[in-house]
Amino acid sequence: MKKPILFIIVVCIAIMSFACTRASREKVQWHNPLYLSNNDYWNQRIPIEILNNTGRVLQGDPVRIKIGNVKGQLPIEGIMAESIRLVDATGAEYVHSLTDAEGKIIERGPVSENSILLIPVECKADTSTTYYIYFDNPSAWAMGDYYTTVKKPNDSVTVRILRKEKAPISEKGKTENWPETGDWVSRAPMKTYNFPGKKDANNLVCVDIECLQRRLHSETDDNTNIMVTSS
Repeated sequence: MKKPILFIIVVCIAIMSFACTRASREKVQWHNPLYLSNNDYWNQRIPIEILNNTGRVLQGDPVRIKIGNVKGQLPIEGIMAESIRLVDATGAEYVHSLTDAEGKIIERGPVSENSILLIPVECKADTSTTYYIYFDNPSAWAMGDYYTTVKKPNDSVTVRILRKEKAPISEKGKTENWPETGDWVSRAPMKTYNFPGKKDANNLVCVDIECLQRRLHSETDDNTNIMVTSS
């Protein structure tokens, strides 16, 4: 009877460990806003789990991840490079570098096959940590600052590419209908985001009227009427 009991205990521990890991990932909310978002948000992300089995603390060790559609590779081929962001579970952003097969930095444009993403990893010994690769923000600006290091990439760690995730948000209010009253000639859409999933009732939204006027350029003067509507 000892062997079946031991087997059941091992299976239970494995299931509990998987459940805890899964639960911890589900608790990580969508990070917003990120650097140079250009007033837009990221539609997708891919969690990357780093297992530190080196027996020492990783203090910004460079870890390289190959881009491609093969198992174990990061499936972001064709994604616009300027939209890629590296974030940890707390929301802290990190610089990274993306190079093509010839070793040239990719700042803008689609990511090519066999490119390499180099990221700095911080992780305690004999533990794992999760980073998030955000992408798919068509409005994002290029970062302009990239990860450089003289250290050799640490290929001793284990990298697991997890399932792609989509932003837990749906856009509402996309309409071309103008107000029925008044002679309006211009308008500027304004988006508000509610990523944590809280109810939006009784929330105040501040609108920068001066910024709005700058967007309208010479179409406004001191006698211009401005109205804010909600869809």
